[in-house]
Amino acid sequence: MYKILLLINFIHQLKSSYSNISYINIINNLYTMTVKVSSPFKTGGRNQEMCLSAMLELSSHQAPAFQVTFASVGTDGQDGPTDAAGAIVTADSLAGNSSDNCPYKALENNDSYTFFSKLNSGKNLVTTGLTGTNVMDISVLLISGL
Repeated sequence: MYKILLLINFIHQLKSSYSNISYINIINNLYTMTVKVSSPFKTGGRNQEMCLSAMLELSSHQAPAFQVTFASVGTDGQDGPTDAAGAIVTADSLAGNSSDNCPYKALENNDSYTFFSKLNSGKNLVTTGLTGTNVMDISVLLISGL
């Protein structure tokens, strides 16, 4: 029951940030990624990497008439060897990025945490603290303004 309450609270927080939700999709996932052995000091986890990939995909298309938000988090509150559970992104997330923070290089080097820490002062990272449970990763896709 506690896990369901955490999920409901998470969805409520997302929905309160976006008042005109037209579509919401919740996905439980076990995303697999290949970590490069040559990058032992890079940080991030599969949820942050999935969000970085989604952000690049969303930002590469012409701005639609609706807003797409994607979040992916680990229910244990930790994604990889970081203090973040995951991240949340939109097509506009890259707008506040500095030129020395290359998202493609971060993705290639499995260094999504460092990228998100620098992007918008880390505001795209989801930090919950350790939850004491480890059910699965959860991804949420919100589409508003349809």
